[in-house]
Amino acid sequence: MATAKEIEKKIIDSLPEIEKIGYDSELIAAQRSLELLFARTFAAPGDGVRDVDNAKLKPYTLPYAKWRAKRGYQIKNKDLQVTGALHESIQVGSSDGRPALGFLTERSTLIATYQEEQQGNIIFSLNAEEVEEVKKTIAEFAINRMSEIVKTWS
Repeated sequence: MATAKEIEKKIIDSLPEIEKIGYDSELIAAQRSLELLFARTFAAPGDGVRDVDNAKLKPYTLPYAKWRAKRGYQIKNKDLQVTGALHESIQVGSSDGRPALGFLTERSTLIATYQEEQQGNIIFSLNAEEVEEVKKTIAEFAINRMSEIVKTWS
């Protein structure tokens, strides 16, 4: 059995790898957030996008529904799909040195803002259930990674 001093040395020697868990966890959280956000907001044509409360989005405005129908796009449920540019613009980036989700273009930001204003609710953020899923993913990653580090101590 290792002494407290030996364990302390192993921990100190492993600090760079342990500290890396925090940064990697942030990246994994951002990636998982992106996956969950896409699962709720990137609907197949006709399936309909859902907001943060899991409610289907309000229908297209009549003029826009006519425009879509004339061009062969479905109008049954709002799917936010014409060019795909809005979802292609959602990326994992960084804010204040930490991983974050955001839109690459000002146009996509404006479209997303308009959609949320029209819906009267948040669309492009995680809900409480999705946040818990991200936390679970981070915890599993951190436990698995720490277990790998500890295994190198023997």
